[in-house]
Amino acid sequence: MGHNSGMATTSENLRQCVQIVPASEGADVASIRVPVRSVLGSSGTSIFIHLVALLVLSLIMFAQQDASAPLATEIHFTELPGEVVFDLSDPEQFEIETTPLNLPEITSLIMPNTGATAETHIDLTAFAASDANESGSGVPAAVAAIASGIRGRVAKAGGRTGEVQFSLAWHTLNDVDLHVIAPSGEHISYSHRTSVCRGNLDVDMNATTTSDPDETWSEEPVENVRWLDRTAPSGRYTVIVNQFEWRNGRTKDPFRLLVKLGDVTQLVEGDVNARKNISVHRFQYIKSSLSKGRQEKLAAELTALQEREEEEATELFERARNVQEGRERDRMMMSVINKFPHTDASIRAMQELDPIEKN
Repeated sequence: MGHNSGMATTSENLRQCVQIVPASEGADVASIRVPVRSVLGSSGTSIFIHLVALLVLSLIMFAQQDASAPLATEIHFTELPGEVVFDLSDPEQFEIETTPLNLPEITSLIMPNTGATAETHIDLTAFAASDANESGSGVPAAVAAIASGIRGRVAKAGGRTGEVQFSLAWHTLNDVDLHVIAPSGEHISYSHRTSVCRGNLDVDMNATTTSDPDETWSEEPVENVRWLDRTAPSGRYTVIVNQFEWRNGRTKDPFRLLVKLGDVTQLVEGDVNARKNISVHRFQYIKSSLSKGRQEKLAAELTALQEREEEEATELFERARNVQEGRERDRMMMSVINKFPHTDASIRAMQELDPIEKN
């Protein structure tokens, strides 16, 4: 996008029915009858209630031995006239049922809300096989489900997979843009969708300018930049997530960035908002066809290059900032962007000049 962008008992009558609900999908409803030989009068009611509570807790702990999901418990008692009497041998008075409980929002399994700057990087490569996804370990399967959902959005929108691919998903009508700086330094965005090195932005949603927003804005948006198989160059890839425009008072956009670098797949979670409208992520891609020794050497060279360029670009950027606003200052800022496109200083210069175009 970026385009013209206690259980509290308040009733006098007690009700009875203990319900233990495990959070596991597809569980069959099962009833457990609990017999008892004695009946207590009102003098023993308080003690008995405590015993019932202890029984319920014991049953919960037993149930959790076979279920990794959390349990939800509800306790009710059937109405009994006059003196409160509990006869657990009567199946009409006491019953334990197990029924499924809906899982919590899947994001709670992945990343707690730790603040606007929190980001989570998860390598999905080890969980690519279906056996790993069905291992019951919870987090890997949940992450894999998220990745599958993003891929589904891309396919539905007509996007393609690739050797190198960056897919951005969020959950509002806001205009959030995906920018990718290719190894050559070429900047792929809505206004420049295809690079000379054959990178392409093939899905762009919730654009700012549209004649009929009700038809084009989506609450399941995605953007996708990819290099098709055997076309992606080795080198540095810088990804910028930019909240271009927020709508309907939704000033914050948690996002998920699915990254495919050859045989390696990662999921990155973060957010952009009205005060921090960009999020920057850097990746190295080295073709697996290279020898292991060559791969290691190239990775070291790319890391050293990034460090050197950060230092040089920062120095140039600071000099530019000390120049009075005008054509010379703008020229120096553009020099930072053109010479050192993968650096923090370059992105700061972009913000100074606002060249992340609002299309």
